[in-house]
Amino acid sequence: KLLEAAKLLRNQGCDFTLVVAGDGPLKNDLVNSKSPWMKYVGRLNQADLSALLKESDCFCLPTEYPEGLPTILLEAAVQNNAIIVSDCAGAREIIPNKKYGIVLEEVSAQSIADAIMALLENRELTSYLANNASRHVKEGFSWKQSASQLIKLLDQK
Repeated sequence: KLLEAAKLLRNQGCDFTLVVAGDGPLKNDLVNSKSPWMKYVGRLNQADLSALLKESDCFCLPTEYPEGLPTILLEAAVQNNAIIVSDCAGAREIIPNKKYGIVLEEVSAQSIADAIMALLENRELTSYLANNASRHVKEGFSWKQSASQLIKLLDQK
């Protein structure tokens, strides 16, 4: 659906590059794609993934898989990416409201395209969301903060 969304946007004349990382059932389609605006980089090690996120403006995870709290959302936020994510289980912990990113109510090519377009058309919004998500994750999801919350929970028992 993300690829369909990208095609919709490119057909409307939007200029961007979609970089797809990872491995999965669409790998062969991605490898064989002739789209000059889409780059498939395959499975990345942690250093390369961090470098890719650092160079990106937006991270999009329109998953329909019943995720927990996807670690990649934390990584994308820390690298100052505006985040577009489906309403999977942990999404609202990272994106608690519209000040932190875009949570898709439905996962369709059109809804993904609309969310990406909102960021392409408003670079200030992109920066605002990225900065808020980054600050939220750095303050609320550090090892120190996580350990402190765990200790509080253990002390309550």
